[in-house]
Amino acid sequence: MIDPASPQLLPVLPAARARWSGPAPLSSLHARALEAHLCAEPAPRALSELWQELVTGRVVVVDHFCRHQRCWVIVSDRSESEPLPASLNERDVRILTRLLLGDAQKVVAMDLCLATSSITLAASQCAHAMGVKATFTRIPTLLVAAAHAHHARADILSRQAAFTDADVQLRVLSIDEPSTSRALPLTTAERAIVALLVERLTNADVAAIRGCSARTVANQVSTLFRKFRVGTRVQLIARLLTALSEPSIMPALE
Repeated sequence: MIDPASPQLLPVLPAARARWSGPAPLSSLHARALEAHLCAEPAPRALSELWQELVTGRVVVVDHFCRHQRCWVIVSDRSESEPLPASLNERDVRILTRLLLGDAQKVVAMDLCLATSSITLAASQCAHAMGVKATFTRIPTLLVAAAHAHHARADILSRQAAFTDADVQLRVLSIDEPSTSRALPLTTAERAIVALLVERLTNADVAAIRGCSARTVANQVSTLFRKFRVGTRVQLIARLLTALSEPSIMPALE
């Protein structure tokens, strides 16, 4: 992961700098999670188990962030008195899962005889029920990895630790940010773009950091999509995660 504050980044144009507000400050919750993670142990089954806990409503996402070339998610147990969200139903969970595993929205819509907009809405509502305060297109990378691990699409090493914040028991899980793997066929520029996409930044934000236009970034993202034969950011991340376990599925570099 590239830290937007790093002096190693390409110079940011003055106009672009004005558009970029900089990385989010390290909150006290994030700091406690990072501190707890110092004692974290490798947890081979943690991602798969996390996905099962999320889709059954046993845990909820409290926060997620990217730091130190890793993707992080903080979760807590859902209160027993809290009713299970209606969006955590079998159909919506199946829709979200298929999209995170890399299926195209149009394909899922055709299979279920639904409009593409209905697929988007169902997936976003399901993600929201898990605690993700964003549409499924901006779902944390670690949750994409959790879906892949649970469905045996990728073998991804994670680390897990427990800690307490304001008398609430929490867990923090982390994985290496995908673009850090040298096993992936990415150029230096592509690796930098992927690292920022994993941060869930918009094209405008990426452009501000890299000191170029949003159109240039859009063209670079489109090139990545063509290279890895995908159509969305979620599909790109899914493809890269799968490739960490199965490098042979990646297209040959031109």
